[in-house]
Amino acid sequence: SFECLENQRADATREAHDPAAANALYARAHALAPDRIYPLFWLTDGHLALGDIAGARRWCELALAIDPDEIGLLLQLGRIANAVTDPELALRC
Repeated sequence: SFECLENQRADATREAHDPAAANALYARAHALAPDRIYPLFWLTDGHLALGDIAGARRWCELALAIDPDEIGLLLQLGRIANAVTDPELALRC
């Protein structure tokens, strides 16, 4: 599927240490399959890598709305809470 190809391209770009370009590809993969959390996890991670905490939080919360028990996303939310020193958010993790 096109979504899988976009994820593969995004993975390769992320592994080449280009989070901004990877984010663009993961966003395209998300647009093709909005119910999948895989690109949302990596969008969260990519925005964290770029220091965009607000962007990371938006993507993470969107993914957690799909699967609120996904441990990887809960750990990402913990990273976000730590970055902004938000104890209430940390309790949600």
